[in-house]
Amino acid sequence: MAKIVFIHGINTDGDDDIFEMADLLKSNYADLDIYRFRYGPIGVNKARDLKFLQETSIRLIDEIGDGAILIAHSNGCRIAIEAMRLGMDAKLTILFAPAVEEWLALPGKGRGCKSMIVVHNPRDRAILAGEHLWYHPFGAMGRDGYQGPHDERIKNFEALPLNTPGKFKHSGYFTGDDLPIWTSHVKIWIDQSDFSL
Repeated sequence: MAKIVFIHGINTDGDDDIFEMADLLKSNYADLDIYRFRYGPIGVNKARDLKFLQETSIRLIDEIGDGAILIAHSNGCRIAIEAMRLGMDAKLTILFAPAVEEWLALPGKGRGCKSMIVVHNPRDRAILAGEHLWYHPFGAMGRDGYQGPHDERIKNFEALPLNTPGKFKHSGYFTGDDLPIWTSHVKIWIDQSDFSL
């Protein structure tokens, strides 16, 4: 089984959100190779620093190499996509509430990743706020799903009718009763993926 890499968003070190999913997945399936990629916590201003984005993405490439399963949240999705743009090849990429432009295409066929699932929620208020920051490269993929050129590798998965809790509807995938539901989805997606690159 490939290494499963979790990448957190901003204003967290991952321990109180996406790494909860990593812990639950590991406790349910002890044989999985789980890796928690940390680059923060950082705030909005650091997240808009493109040099920091590239340096962090290169560090991800150096630490992980090719052939991993990437599971990222919010700004962590920007890091995963930038790493693929810079040459990383992943087997499967799962993006939760990506703070990424909805039209942003993957690298050309056969590069970047074998398949990608974009989990989005039209009610995500954090993505709505972030995309309106004129000085910031955040985008609306976390609300609208992937809207770029047709790419058979990319599948949108709308969070509705599942109700992610919390005021901003952004990190609820990793809390309360929703955590085991979304962890189960992730395990199914991993099991159903074709891992030949």
